[in-house]
Amino acid sequence: MLVDGGAFYLSYKNLADGNLYVARSTTGAPNSFTTLTGGLRQGNAIEAPILVKSNTSNTFWLWGDSFSPSNAVFYAWQSANVNGNAWSALGRRTYTPPINAKHATITPITAAEQTALVNRWGTPRWNRLKSSNFPDRYVRHANNLAPLDPFPMGPTADQQWRLVPGLADPAGVSFESVNLPGSYLRHSNYAVRQVTY
Repeated sequence: MLVDGGAFYLSYKNLADGNLYVARSTTGAPNSFTTLTGGLRQGNAIEAPILVKSNTSNTFWLWGDSFSPSNAVFYAWQSANVNGNAWSALGRRTYTPPINAKHATITPITAAEQTALVNRWGTPRWNRLKSSNFPDRYVRHANNLAPLDPFPMGPTADQQWRLVPGLADPAGVSFESVNLPGSYLRHSNYAVRQVTY
């Protein structure tokens, strides 16, 4: 549930039609909510909605966790008016879903809180390489090749890469496999491959 401007907002899945909805109440009491949206769905089946407001603007996002045709795929909508029925689906190019997450929770944090977390725990020591023109696909290693495969995929670490000083030129970067240290991406014979040096 999201509280904003003295009102209570609830996102939910209607089991009768399988869609996600946003409802509003001035009190938060049971049976006091009025549905604001038509049904929202991406993918064949979706659940576990998460309603979030920006810390810095009047922008709202509704996230949903799809389980068909693939499991653990997150979709999102955006609106500047949570009280209206004006939600736009976000393209997957604009966000990157978490790895191996189901029924996630999103808690907005301030820039100061982010800085404190990074100072305490550091940033991730790996990256994912996401396709620009196929934004549901990521570079992974498999059988000494580096195909673009749709997310989700397993094992998870097959799509995780460390940026290291370039092997050919230290001014650049090379991508080292997380679960196969010493293996890197390179192109050869019109294909991207995973090779060990």
